[in-house]
Amino acid sequence: MKKILLLFAFISFAIVNAQDKGKDCEFNFKVSSNMILEDEVRSIYKAEIQWDFSKLNLKNTTCVIEIIPIKDCVNELNAIKFKDAIVVSSKDENFAVKGTKSLNHIDLMSKCFKWRVVITNEKTSCVETTDWKYSSFLSQK
Repeated sequence: MKKILLLFAFISFAIVNAQDKGKDCEFNFKVSSNMILEDEVRSIYKAEIQWDFSKLNLKNTTCVIEIIPIKDCVNELNAIKFKDAIVVSSKDENFAVKGTKSLNHIDLMSKCFKWRVVITNEKTSCVETTDWKYSSFLSQK
């Protein structure tokens, strides 16, 4: 009987801690991507990824934006051929809590890319990863 009571107490404690941990794992941030027409005659676009991590405590939290140029744009998010990733991290020296990263097809040497955000709280070991987003420099019809 004591074993069952001890097991019940342990499970109850685990459930209470699991529910409490979820509140600490909520991250409040904004990240968006916009395609801007740079040259109307040649239909050349540039991309801007804007972020706002001002509501996060960056002493305990690492914010990373992963940008991966895609070689086979026809497959969009299902692509399998990539170039080297570009990483914007809150651990970088020149990182701003609110900022913008401009991208163009010449610098990326690619006509499209995918990106996502990974937020990690080192104190609570919580990680939030957004879904991949696809952007293309090709004509935006």
